[in-house]
Amino acid sequence: MSSTECTDMQRVVKEFLSRLHYLSILTKEVEYGYSNALRLYTSVYELGRRLSAHPDYRQMLTDEDKTTFKQYFPTGFVKLVDYTPGLVGNIEPSDLNIARTRRSQIWFLKNELLDLYKEINGKELTTEMQSALDKLQTSDNMLDSDISDWIRPDYDEAVDKSEDVPNLNGVPPSHDWWTEEHRRIWENSKE
Repeated sequence: MSSTECTDMQRVVKEFLSRLHYLSILTKEVEYGYSNALRLYTSVYELGRRLSAHPDYRQMLTDEDKTTFKQYFPTGFVKLVDYTPGLVGNIEPSDLNIARTRRSQIWFLKNELLDLYKEINGKELTTEMQSALDKLQTSDNMLDSDISDWIRPDYDEAVDKSEDVPNLNGVPPSHDWWTEEHRRIWENSKE
């Protein structure tokens, strides 16, 4: 990695950990929960795509980062998953690429970040985290079904807005809900 990439990765890690910490200690959840869950999902996406693109990301995590991650991830993960059905259920067909983005966020959370947690923590998931993972899978399945329905040729309410396509650099091909056309939007971007 170049020094610019290292600096960018450190910034993304710090932002993720800050948002994870904030959501895990949030007490006025009725007022601030959903907006903070959305912010954390944005950080999950940004960290997830970078982690996917750079397998050597583990070297970027300081001991302090690992301690913070181990401390706040279990509570933050469970709280984030609790907000997910509301964040998934309110997406309309006219926001097709927002649905795709949310699905990528969920994928990164349940794969990249859960794997990282297990690796750093050295333990299996708690019962509460496993239950949350099952709920997260339900939201993922719902999005998969909605996206599949909305992209059918006979479905005319879906809108594929290019301005809603996030940076797809680093997003693996397994996120097959994104098309090659979507990926071309970002192929020459340095981000």
